[in-house]
Amino acid sequence: MLWPAKRGISAGLPFVLAQANQIENGFDSTISFVTLGASDVRTGHRVARSDALSVSLEWEGTAAAPTAHAGAGGAGPHAHAPIVRGSPYLTMEYRGTCLLYTSDAADEEDS
Repeated sequence: MLWPAKRGISAGLPFVLAQANQIENGFDSTISFVTLGASDVRTGHRVARSDALSVSLEWEGTAAAPTAHAGAGGAGPHAHAPIVRGSPYLTMEYRGTCLLYTSDAADEEDS
């Protein structure tokens, strides 16, 4: 299960909760919960492109972000997440921004 976070995309592992007369899908943010994003982007995302099976989310770089790696066509620094229905991968593309990776599971292992 994916959802947009302030500075990137978050993922949690879904599970099935079954009872005698009911079956539900759910997720727990403490089970395989990760956020992949960029530390130097503005909070909030925009939908860059979408179609029936995919969506591309984008986070704009801050004014302090380096512009040496700006994309073609004069696009400034940004982070981009292409999301395709059914894909098992979480992907983030960076243009002049810095990687941000957080994991609640990793925090638990360190303690």
